[in-house]
Amino acid sequence: SISSEVVQGLFGELYFLNDFITDKYGVSVGISSWGGPEATSKDFAIGADWYEVKTIGVAAACVKISSLAQLSSDDPGVLAILKVERMPAEFTNGQSSIAELISCILEKIDDESIQSLFLSKIALYGISVTDESFATKFDIKSLKKYSVKPGFPRITLNEVPFPEINDVSYEISVAAINPFLED
Repeated sequence: SISSEVVQGLFGELYFLNDFITDKYGVSVGISSWGGPEATSKDFAIGADWYEVKTIGVAAACVKISSLAQLSSDDPGVLAILKVERMPAEFTNGQSSIAELISCILEKIDDESIQSLFLSKIALYGISVTDESFATKFDIKSLKKYSVKPGFPRITLNEVPFPEINDVSYEISVAAINPFLED
């Protein structure tokens, strides 16, 4: 079965896709730009714009950056941090589970090829619709977007002094990046 971190991460990416990306760029562009399940370097890349989405528990003080590529770019981007709380099965707000978010997003799609693209990306996670993780409930406590630009605390490939080091994962303090918070 799929780990609770993966479920929480997928929930966060779908929430961000539904709540922000489709409103800003449209549903077709949003779904086409979603790289999450394909393990591309960014969760969403649209032209020079990029977004990395991290979903953490409400009490978490840090976000884990799991590869150098996630925040590496010459173009400024956005680190979106969703704080969520796991809720009992009875809880609902219309977009509190992966299943509810998939329904919300499918309702916005009127193009069959975009619909199959979306469903094929979901399928890459290897979760079946009957899996209980589809119904795991979350309450979004906050969604904050941080501007990743020069001065933002990150490690990029150019800063790793040894070519023998293939990748690095690290944690960033959420409180410490407040100066980069976008309105």
